[in-house]
This record gives sequence, C-alpha cells and structure tokens, in this order.
Amino acid sequence: MTQHRHTESVQKAFEMFKSHLPMDDWNLYSEDKGLKIYMKEFVGKSTPIMRGDGVISGGFTTYDILSVIKNLDMRKLWDDRYDEGAIYEMFSLHERLARTSMKGTFPIRQVNGRDMSVCEMLDHEEDTGILQFVSTSVVDQLIPESKKIVRANLDFAGWRLKPHFDSEGNTTSVDTTYIVDVDVKLDTIPSSIRKTLSVQIPMIVSKLDELMQKMGFPPYIVNSTTKVIKEEFNIKNHQYDLSLIAEGSGVTEFKISRLMYPNGLDISTIPENCKVELLSESSETIRVTLPQRVDLDNLMITISKHSTKDFQITHNHEKTIPLVSNSTIDVKQFKNTKDGTTSTNTTLVENGTIDGHLIKILSGPQKHKLNTRSIVTPEIFKLSEGKKKISLLKLICEKSICR
Repeated sequence: MTQHRHTESVQKAFEMFKSHLPMDDWNLYSEDKGLKIYMKEFVGKSTPIMRGDGVISGGFTTYDILSVIKNLDMRKLWDDRYDEGAIYEMFSLHERLARTSMKGTFPIRQVNGRDMSVCEMLDHEEDTGILQFVSTSVVDQLIPESKKIVRANLDFAGWRLKPHFDSEGNTTSVDTTYIVDVDVKLDTIPSSIRKTLSVQIPMIVSKLDELMQKMGFPPYIVNSTTKVIKEEFNIKNHQYDLSLIAEGSGVTEFKISRLMYPNGLDISTIPENCKVELLSESSETIRVTLPQRVDLDNLMITISKHSTKDFQITHNHEKTIPLVSNSTIDVKQFKNTKDGTTSTNTTLVENGTIDGHLIKILSGPQKHKLNTRSIVTPEIFKLSEGKKKISLLKLICEKSICR
C-alpha cells in the first residue's frame, strides 16, 4: 500500500469494514433471485448499515469485476442513485481521491442530492485471491464543500470479492458482498425513504451482475511501470482513453473484454512507434512498450471498437498485433508468487512458449489461471543493466516448477 496523506483514514475504514463481514448481528431483510439483503440497526443512526450478498458468474475474475466497480463512467449503468463523479488524484493504481455525487430521493423534496469526498484502497489476499475494496470520506482541500449540495459522510463502503476456481484454475464464480455505512446528514428520515435506501443500495450487487453478463467489463490497467495520469471510458461507443507519464522503455499492460469488443478493437498510441503485443493467442491482456527514447511527456493510448465481422486487434488502424516476443530475465528478479504463478520482467501464460519451448505451469483449484491477469509487478518489471541474464526456461527448471 502506498503511503499518502489519507492512508490512516482508509486503513481505519478497512478495519471497520472487515469487522462487519461476519454474519453476527445481521438481520435478513429480503431475499430474491440469489441476492440477500441484510440490515444492522444502531441507536442514534438515521440509517442502518446495509449489506448485499450475491454471486457473479460467467467466468469473470475478481479484477474484471473490480474494474467495473472502480470505473466512474460505468457506475451510472449499475447504480441508480449515482449522478456523477471525478478522480482528483491517483496515489497508486488502486488508491484514488475522488468526488462522487448522488441523486436526491424524490418526490420528498427534503432529501436532495448529496456529494462525498472519498479515498479508496484495495487489499488482495494472494493465498485465496480475495479482493477487498473500500472507500471512505476524507477532508481534502482539492475537493472543498459546495454551498449548493449537502456533503454526506461515508464511514465506509466496502466490496469483498471471493473467487471460486475449477480444476484448471479458471474462475467459475465470485461471491460478492457489498456493505455500506453512510450518514446522509438528516436528523430524521421518513420511513418510505428509509425503505427505499435500504433496498436500493444493496441491490447494486444484482445490477452489477446483470450489466457484466450483457457488456463484460471496460479495459483496465493490469500493471504499469509509469504513473497513470487520467483514464476515461465512453459508455456509448466504448472508447477508452488512457494517459500516462512517458518514460523510455516503460511498459503498460491492460486487459480487454471480448464480450464488450465482439469484433475486436484498435489500439492507437502516441507516440506511434510503441510496441504493442498480445500476451498469448487466447489472452485478453495487451502489452504496450514505449521506445527507449521518448520526446513526449505523456503516453496516450486509445482503444476503439472494430466493426468488422472477423475478430481482430490492430495497432493504429493498420498492423495486426503480434504475440509477445521472447524475453530473458534477471535471475535476481525472479520470484514465485503465492498463487503459484511466476513473477519476472516477462509474463508467462498457461501452456505458453518461452524461448521457443513449450512449458506448462501447474495450477490447482485455488490458483488463478495465468492469462486472467498479469503476474508482473511494477517493482520487477524492468531489467537492470549489467546483470547476468539467463533463459526463462532454464530458470524455471532450476526452480523445479516444470519438473
């Protein structure tokens, strides 16, 4: 976790969220089509703590689901109460400062819209693959309060995504829990509005599932050696625009959904001479590598839909994107991750080829399949000059991975 000015606040919210995960003291409010809605009442609170438990199927990974949760442009499609929002600062890939605005509850005029200044954090349990994503209200000079709208206080809003795998390591389903503790800044709330909020907020678990079954997920960054400046997604034409700080030989990997881009897509880059590669024929993960010498301050990546009948992925509307080239790695930078994959400066794929040799990485039901997300961490993405390099196949055998 990156240390920043709101680290203490989000860590406190995360601990609060975890304390409410056990089913103690939760009262079942309703159950319909696999979604269970629970409430917790507290003396002195105008609204209860609300919880929704459901399952998202379809083979989506936890990071696929997280990409929809985090994307403020797509939130309008699965959260009926969401009005608009913006990212004000990115501390890391999954830690952001944002402002969100919620619609008023009508026809009761006294409950107008509310806004919040929030900070987010992500926790990933390597052994189980569980993701926990939490937001909480913070006071920040970048997001001052407005006289035109009441600022609500979000004690925490947390998502828990627990994956289930088949014998090949593919995600089959994800148990999804959403818990919210929010003060909408009303001394008393009419029972009709209270009932609406109590059902509407946890229902977004079902709406999220419905949306993903129809549309898939937006493009999202898996790993990057350089800082993200801005990303935008157009929910009408599915164009994705990404801006990053340009660093020579910098690498960015992102994943796309074939459900969202059934006919393929084009990746436009500025500068145009970036290397763009697929990590495997079956993979939905794409790597963009900047040239060693860069004269621009920013790297611009735009993803747009193809309208052709045959599925294809192209670069700058011309070249078909090739498979990733073979690589060598630094022995000191090689490490095994807890989920059974291998982290290096190159990305392995299930039954992929390394240095021209066929390899197979063993996986169990509890392990991620390698082509579901990148296994490269930013800290070990780049090669160090002057260090001894050896072939990946030799290193794998030395580590007894393919014995």
